[in-house]
Amino acid sequence: MPKRKLLFSISDSEIFDAYMSASTHFTLGTLFEEGRRRSILYSKREDVESIAKKLSRQVYGYRELQPIEDYFSQIARTDKTSSIEIDATLSQQEIKQIADELAEVAVEDEMTSYLDGPDVVLNTLYTKTDYSRNRFRQRQPKQAVVRFDVRSDKTILVLPATTKGREIATAFQNRLSAARQDEIKVREIDLSSVLDANSRSSF
Repeated sequence: MPKRKLLFSISDSEIFDAYMSASTHFTLGTLFEEGRRRSILYSKREDVESIAKKLSRQVYGYRELQPIEDYFSQIARTDKTSSIEIDATLSQQEIKQIADELAEVAVEDEMTSYLDGPDVVLNTLYTKTDYSRNRFRQRQPKQAVVRFDVRSDKTILVLPATTKGREIATAFQNRLSAARQDEIKVREIDLSSVLDANSRSSF
């Protein structure tokens, strides 16, 4: 049986909401230009809301929806961070091996690991789905960067204060515990209220 193609539909109210929720991007000039591409000339006396409402009632195919979808598909701004301190002496090689293992077993996410000086970085690209939001905002590309700050007597994991960040950190700790015989003490430090990057790195 042939695999069914996924179909995409959207209402005029959802297109209107998309235009209005990103008015700094879809400016009056941008909407005028969209009208001109459709051979429609709007009065300069009209405002963004008026033109957005009229444009949303037009026919939209893939080519017309693509610029809107591309904008809302951009990776969101950086999440707040938290930190986990592992009171154990770990080598860079040991951490990198576990990071590589996590990347190999990742199915839905695109996960890569690399060295940054003495540190190990695990970068994860994933999609966050929220069906309660506007159709264009339901699937948001996200990025979770977990940095392993390798020190002589401990290793500090700096991670996004998100569900995905905690999932990655937990998966790392589970593999680390399974690979070592000694007991590993873990202490979590919440850095979500510290906005300055320099302050977060010098705690």
